[in-house]
Amino acid sequence: MKVAELMVGEVRTCRPENSLLDAARLMWEGNCGCVPVVDEAGRPVGMLTDRDLAMSAFLRGRALHEIPAGDVMTRDVHCCQASDSIEAVQTVMRTHQVRRVPVVTDQGTLAGLVSLGDIARASGDVPGAGERRRLADEFLATCRAFRRARPVAGDTLRPAPPLTRSRLWGRRLRVR
Repeated sequence: MKVAELMVGEVRTCRPENSLLDAARLMWEGNCGCVPVVDEAGRPVGMLTDRDLAMSAFLRGRALHEIPAGDVMTRDVHCCQASDSIEAVQTVMRTHQVRRVPVVTDQGTLAGLVSLGDIARASGDVPGAGERRRLADEFLATCRAFRRARPVAGDTLRPAPPLTRSRLWGRRLRVR
């Protein structure tokens, strides 16, 4: 399966000089959690997530309309093309720990966006139990890659504790 078969084609974008309020409005109206930031030619130069908006307003103590998107956006954008396979996109997601990847044309302009959710939905539509199982295993490996190590004293890294249901829900679960 190729990226073109599951990507979202119409993506709301903003420019680096737009305010975070403009980006928040785009996210609200589009019911999405991120907005690619593009230059005047339509090439992605950054990504802006709803978490970026919330944390920057909180940490700076300023209103969203006072902060330009270019000050907050993630500048390291990892893209793919519509002809790439799902496995190739998941490799990008795992390697760079990103949940959304812009899809670009041969000229580098934004053509769409593919998310981890798009891949999850598409893997259920694949014919054949073996292929579905392979895609499910690949998807789980991608999800596991997002578990980051936590810093501790002395600038050393220690792996996060194992992911369990009780850790997911924040409480112990009783099974009877």
